[in-house]
Order: sequence, then structure tokens, then C-alpha cells
Amino acid sequence: EASYFETVGQMPQLSMSVSSKSIEALIPRTLDDALSLAKTEHPIMRSAEMSARAFTRDANAERAGIIPRIDTEVSYSKKDQDDTLAGESENAQALVKMTWDFSVGGAYSARVKRSLQQGARAKADKERRTKAVERDVRQRYIELTSAGKRLDILAKREKANVDIFNSYEQEYDAGKRSILELINAKNKVFESKINYLNAYYKRQSAKYDLLGAMGQIHKAFGFYTAQN
Repeated sequence: EASYFETVGQMPQLSMSVSSKSIEALIPRTLDDALSLAKTEHPIMRSAEMSARAFTRDANAERAGIIPRIDTEVSYSKKDQDDTLAGESENAQALVKMTWDFSVGGAYSARVKRSLQQGARAKADKERRTKAVERDVRQRYIELTSAGKRLDILAKREKANVDIFNSYEQEYDAGKRSILELINAKNKVFESKINYLNAYYKRQSAKYDLLGAMGQIHKAFGFYTAQN
């Protein structure tokens, strides 16, 4: 249960059901589509992207503390003194004041440098995770494709064995085949059906493996997460 909750994000419902059609609709048509979806929606990729952005914002915020603070003051006055010798007078003043706390400048620079280093590590981690996700998606997609091809081959083999058995059965009724030949043909039909069923469920499992590699396994169970 703990592993399920960690992977899906919530516990399964008692009435939960999954149809093969709903699973098929989630499988991308091409490998490129699968890779693109994994890069944009895989929880691991989204987490790495948000971490990289967070460190970049931290660095920008720390830089703001280093920038000097500039304050301005402007005053203007005009007086009309006709009764005095001075007559009309105007006075305009502007004051620009720059404040920079040199005592903590080194600390700010150290924090900016630390944030930039953490951001660089986050970007490197994102690249590493991207390669790992891509590798896993490629492998799972190839496995699904191979499983599909094998299923088609076994389906044709099963049909061929059924046709052979039906032919043997008619020939047995006509006295052209022995009971041993008929039993052997029946056994081959039985074996081909088992092989087909095994291949079918292996292909179904490969679909879930691909969805898991893409970070979309929760959608197979009807769970959708909000996109930030």
C-alpha cells in the first residue's frame, strides 16, 4: 500500500476498474510522442524543473540585496514679492541619495554565489534525470513493440493450429488420420492458446510499464493531477 500511494499519490478506490480500451488510449502512437510526454509531465521531470527555477529565483532575490538603494527628493517654490526690492523669487532643489550597505556586501555575494551553485547542480540533476527517463521510456517502448509483434505471430500460429486440427478431425472421420495424430493436433492447439494468452498479458504488462516510465500510470486508474 505504501508503494502504491508513493507511485500514484492516493489509495485505490474499492470500485476502481480499468478497461483495456482506456489503457490503449493512453499509449502514444510513436516513440517521439512518448518521450515528449514524459519530458513535460513526468513527476520527476516536473520536480527537477521546479527545483532549478527555485534556485534561479533565490539567486535573483539575493542580487536585489546588493543593488544600492536610490532615493530622490525634489522641491520647488515660487514667491511673488512685489513689495520688496527682490521682486519675484524661484527656488528649485533636487536631492539624489544612494544607500549601499557595504558591511554586508560580502555576505550577499556569498549567498548569490551559493544560490547559483545550487542552481547549476539542480540543472545538472535535471539533465541526468532527463537522460534516465528517456532511456527508460525507450526501453519500455521497444519492449511493448516487441510484445505486440510476438502477439501477432502467436495469434497466426494459433489460428493455423486450429485449422490443422479441424482438417485432421475431418480426415479422422474419413479414416485418413489416426487418433494419435488427432490428439497431437489438439495438444498443439492447447499449447498455442496458452502461449497466446501469456503473450497477451505480457503485452498488457508492457503497457503499464511504459506508462510508468512516462509518469502516466496514475491516469490508467482514473487519477489526474493538477498541472501547475
